[in-house]
Amino acid sequence: MNAFSGKTVLVTGATGLLGSSIVDRFISMGDVEVFALAKFKSRLTKRFKEYIGISNFHIITQDICASMKLPESTTVDYIFHAAGTMTGVAISHRPMDVIDANLIGTRNCLDLLNEQKRKQGHSGRFVLFSSVAVYGNHSGIERTVTEIDTDIAETLDVPHAVYAETKRMSEVLTLAYHRSFGVDVVIGRFSTVYGLTRYNPDTAIFEFLLHSVRGEDIVLRRSDLPRRDTIYIDDAVAGILLVASCGGTGESYNISSNGEKNNFAALDEIAQMIACIANRKHVERQMQVYYRSHARLERIPGLKMDNAKLKSLGWSLTTSLEEGIEKMMDKMEQTDRNVQT
Repeated sequence: MNAFSGKTVLVTGATGLLGSSIVDRFISMGDVEVFALAKFKSRLTKRFKEYIGISNFHIITQDICASMKLPESTTVDYIFHAAGTMTGVAISHRPMDVIDANLIGTRNCLDLLNEQKRKQGHSGRFVLFSSVAVYGNHSGIERTVTEIDTDIAETLDVPHAVYAETKRMSEVLTLAYHRSFGVDVVIGRFSTVYGLTRYNPDTAIFEFLLHSVRGEDIVLRRSDLPRRDTIYIDDAVAGILLVASCGGTGESYNISSNGEKNNFAALDEIAQMIACIANRKHVERQMQVYYRSHARLERIPGLKMDNAKLKSLGWSLTTSLEEGIEKMMDKMEQTDRNVQT
């Protein structure tokens, strides 16, 4: 019997990469009552069409910024708060959407559990999905950070500060509810998660893979981009479920690769890797990676996230960057073949 057997879980942001993958994992367990929450019903019903009608699966259509409304008799054991937006378009042009989801949405989830605790005597556990964005890197060198290294933040005049700062504040809110009201909370800080879902975000890796499936070249603006700590979706889901079930209350855990299995790479290096894999798989159509500007020898310093604390719970990384990229490419090519037929 696993830790979630017979439990009731609420997953916010259920149509995103992390949220939908977690819903899939719980449904596969068979005896977990799952509430999948997202803003648009059409996305929920399309993403989870094979689960509609299953007795232990329920969809909730609502904006995370509205007060949480669950069936009256429902007692939640876990909230996995994956809702929010981090796309460059939203950060640049709709920053209030980012702020509201990270702050109002987090507080609404915490209020639900706090009210449940007050009325029923059962808090449930709040699992906050935080981010590598809470760590800044202005040292001029590559850094490896542990969970206590939160003393450096982004400067407030950069566009992505709206995401980084509200992720930091969502952690502050979470710990405030724990200290003030005794709500059981735990925090997972994700490095860059990659993988596929039905509604794929507008990310560079996904765009590169689209080029590979179409047999197109990749054109990059520059080659001095920082290396990033990346983690494949299956490893990330395994990490957050372990944190949810075994993590200490009020504790934070890096869910990251720490660069193991080659999972520390810049976008241009990932583009080159995608081209190499595609060219190996399809020798008849050789794709290339080009740069609009001259290649630069020095990179912007990157950041790794130490995962020793997560490993102390019994987790280990299983997927190399090349393996993860190849899995994504295989799925996309299979989908493309199905569409054509």
